[in-house]
Amino acid sequence: MRRDVCLLLSGRCNLRCDYCYQDDRRCSAAMDWSVARAAIDRGLRLRPDVLGVVLSGGEPLLVPGLVRRCIEHVRSVGSSSTRVELTLSTNGTLLTPEIVDLLAGFDVTLHLSLDGVAEAQERRGSDVGVSLDALLDGLRRSHGRFMRERVVANMVALPATLPHLGRSLRLVIDSGVRTIRIGPRLTPDPDWLPGSHAVLAAAMDDVLELSLAHWLATGETPVEFLRPEGRLRSARPARRTGCRAATGTAFCVDPDGRSWPCAMFVSSMQRQTQRAEEVSRALALGDVRHPRFLDRLAGLPVAASRLAVFADSPSRHSQLGRCSECELREDCQICPFVLCAASDDQDPCRVPDFACAFTRAALHARERFLLGVGGGSAEHGMLRMNMWVRELEALVHGLASC
Repeated sequence: MRRDVCLLLSGRCNLRCDYCYQDDRRCSAAMDWSVARAAIDRGLRLRPDVLGVVLSGGEPLLVPGLVRRCIEHVRSVGSSSTRVELTLSTNGTLLTPEIVDLLAGFDVTLHLSLDGVAEAQERRGSDVGVSLDALLDGLRRSHGRFMRERVVANMVALPATLPHLGRSLRLVIDSGVRTIRIGPRLTPDPDWLPGSHAVLAAAMDDVLELSLAHWLATGETPVEFLRPEGRLRSARPARRTGCRAATGTAFCVDPDGRSWPCAMFVSSMQRQTQRAEEVSRALALGDVRHPRFLDRLAGLPVAASRLAVFADSPSRHSQLGRCSECELREDCQICPFVLCAASDDQDPCRVPDFACAFTRAALHARERFLLGVGGGSAEHGMLRMNMWVRELEALVHGLASC
């Protein structure tokens, strides 16, 4: 069995993204080492086959010494019966060559918040795009294998940035990143309008065309949700396995040591609606250092079973229709946090329209992509023809230059 531990090492962030849920007024600025060590050791005591340890925040690189200490501790207490997979999740703006050397040396997976071209990236800050371009260039030159095998780009799609999604994806692919997770903003977005469906469709067409062309050229599929077993960055596993927040197989710890089964319900670090607060209280696991913490974690499935957000309600719906009647329902499970994220005066069974529309578009794109790579679609034929034309043009140009 796999278990996962997420450590929110910092209660602060050095950026203020337009879509950030962060509210850093209710917990400590940084996690104490005693808390971090206790959380890691609790995970190891569960004796899983695989233990995933995620170092996140806020921005974890505001406390680089703690990041280093966590990584070194995990490697020093490793168990022959448990494989530990380490991940650092960061906006990348504070990465230094020393930290990159550390990550590469210990095979730590690096998750970068990377939205693409300047028009999309500026939602995280006006100068973020420039610094990340330099970072990716440096990674490619100094740590090529690490770049290919351990770097994951996490892209958040907003209605306002959909027109730039194709160019953003091209930029990230060209940077050398081989795994790209794209997902929608989880909360309702005022920029999502009735006419936005056409913009979303065009954006997904761009993603599909770029991905098919890249597959034809390299045999690789960087966009994770297009892979046969892939999923949206913000989605949970398929309906048959349920949300992990309800299973007791994962927990997340804030800087003060308080724990919840999912980072989205950590009420000490983010703004939440009344519904989200109620779910957060019901799921709260208390201090990770408490002697009975693992007993509380084991009892989580019972507590979660009493909450409506984890039930498969026939009333759940979006503007596009009822979830129970959707042809994609077996491949889609809306994150329970999404159902809590709308304003408190809205229907508790209402799924935010953009999250639903994006998920549908992505799953349809995957169907078309899998047909394309199988050689049975018009997209495949047209792209193959376009590649032959480009190759012929290059050959003619080369002969003319001789």
